[in-house]
Amino acid sequence: MMNNQIRHRANSLSSTGSTTSSSGSSSPPETAAASSSGAAGNGAPVFVLSNNKNKRTSTNERERRGSGNSGLFVHRANFSSFNALPRHKLNSYHIKMEDEGSYGNDDIRCFILSNLATAKMSKTFCVVCQNAMQIYDRYPLIDGTFFLAPKQYSKACIPVTSEGRQQYLSAVCMSCLEGWTCTLRCRSCRTPWNGGSFILGTLYSYDVFAGTPCCPERLRCNQCSGLVVQPEQRYQNFSQYSRDLSCPHCASHDHHFVKPLPGVFQLFRSSGREQHAITTPPTI
Repeated sequence: MMNNQIRHRANSLSSTGSTTSSSGSSSPPETAAASSSGAAGNGAPVFVLSNNKNKRTSTNERERRGSGNSGLFVHRANFSSFNALPRHKLNSYHIKMEDEGSYGNDDIRCFILSNLATAKMSKTFCVVCQNAMQIYDRYPLIDGTFFLAPKQYSKACIPVTSEGRQQYLSAVCMSCLEGWTCTLRCRSCRTPWNGGSFILGTLYSYDVFAGTPCCPERLRCNQCSGLVVQPEQRYQNFSQYSRDLSCPHCASHDHHFVKPLPGVFQLFRSSGREQHAITTPPTI
């Protein structure tokens, strides 16, 4: 469990230091979605870091105030919504809090909020249970986590540009991550999907469902159903499962490991009853 927590944290855009690969080895950190080049294409602020500490602090404070977007996002009064978590998760390791470093990750926060403000969304919806989540102006941004997916799971997933590629800003709630109200089980191998290792309130650079394939059926081509990669030949990084790849059998290019959730998972509510279809949330 601790290894999974470390690996998932390393792939969060809010984490710092080296990125740990899906095989456990270390690799260079992935580019943040809200880098100056990516943010400029989305109307998000472009950050210029000064060597002067006072100047940098002043710039950051202006950007922080400007990211409120005219009151669209509320300020979190307290953290009581996280009290349902186990006690060992009530810390800044499992919940993304405001950065205390000199530079921080305010560009990521502004990237998320500026795109949501453009879409006039003060709330987002979980792609699993469709429950609404309030969006806050500071970390933790939601009672769940955001992630970037190359395909649109629902109408609540808004298009954004990251690293020159169109992605969809998606979210999954804390309840579904922890498996409190519902459980996702693979239709092929019956393995439950576990999201308890993800950091709450931040953004992940890859599809959190595609990044951890549990069986060979999750590795098949979306066109010919042939294996795009052999089960024993796993990719080094979680994000590689969200990339556009060529099938070795039919040569079709697609995000082969990103599949519609109803086709991959069976959704079980806490009562034990199965819900066969993962429905679409209301149109924003």
